[in-house]
Amino acid sequence: MYTGNIVGQNLIKKQLHKMVVEETYPQSQILIDNNGYGGLPLAINNGLNLIYGLEKMKEYEKNKIPFSNIVNHPDLHFAYPCISKFKTNSTNTDLLSSWRDFIISSPYGDIYEWLKLLESGNKQGIINVEEVIKIQKKMSLKSHSGGKKVLIIWGAEKLNPQASNKLLKIIEEPPEKSYFILVTEKSSVLLPTLISRCQKIKLPPIEVEEIEKALKKLNMNSNLTEIIKFSKGSWRKVLSDINNKEEKDRFENYLNNFLNACFNIKKSKKAVIDLLNWSESIASLEREEQKEFIKYVLEVIRQCLLISYNSTQLVDFQYFKNINLKNLSAHIHSKNILEITTLLEETIYFLERNGNSKIILSSFSIELVRLLNVKE
Repeated sequence: MYTGNIVGQNLIKKQLHKMVVEETYPQSQILIDNNGYGGLPLAINNGLNLIYGLEKMKEYEKNKIPFSNIVNHPDLHFAYPCISKFKTNSTNTDLLSSWRDFIISSPYGDIYEWLKLLESGNKQGIINVEEVIKIQKKMSLKSHSGGKKVLIIWGAEKLNPQASNKLLKIIEEPPEKSYFILVTEKSSVLLPTLISRCQKIKLPPIEVEEIEKALKKLNMNSNLTEIIKFSKGSWRKVLSDINNKEEKDRFENYLNNFLNACFNIKKSKKAVIDLLNWSESIASLEREEQKEFIKYVLEVIRQCLLISYNSTQLVDFQYFKNINLKNLSAHIHSKNILEITTLLEETIYFLERNGNSKIILSSFSIELVRLLNVKE
């Protein structure tokens, strides 16, 4: 990705470019991108700067050479979460084609979007040890251009334990002129020893002014004040709020159906059946969508808590306009908020570990009903 296409992060771009020019770029680096702040675009940009040189990249950008032409360099390698049907992603032509399309069309996308593109169903994406071994062989070979080789590991939190240990050994004794750039949204799940071997850069939220500039470039600068205000500095969230209305509408319907059953359960036996049916309908979704929905509920709960503590100026009423936040906030208070958030986080955790989704979501729905009916 060209420097001009990366939204914000000007200070970090300047620091990274300086390291390229002064040839002080670390052989192993980790970019911590918690929420669509530009980890993958920065990794690709710096990988290409290392291979082509900063001045050459500026020339390509100035002459408007298509990004798709330069990202296919044989010395730029990628590792990313994959599902079992593709075996190893570095050798699968169809998957490589999908990955190239993804980084060109959705460089700010997340693992959920990537696995959705792969039609992963209920399978979890991982980076396995076989993939790391194949990458090790590639990185050990002489570069095609006689210069530097770069490996970008995107979604590094999906490295399984064997892959993490193998990668650690490679990073401890890296091949000559080889650079490893890891991108992760969850550095807390990575091996501490792996993190300690890397230069760590935590990306900050993107400035509001930079988001506004980026929207103007796309001719999308009208009636987006609320979206920008509540984007939390995430370009991914801005794009999602603009483009993914259909998914948002589905999540709203799922939550409203649950709340109807939840608050009628004492009045009607039918509500119990509705609740069980609701659990089954959520369990029938693909695993990644289940997790995204629970994250959506977590954000709704957070908005309600703001209302409960009279911080309504921070509440995104426009985005959640079809959810009755004020009514729901009456059921979110000091006596249940910790248990509710713990329940939501544990549900995501169990779903990530391939637990039986019907059991997990049935248990989740019953427990959430109980907690929402706790009196303050």
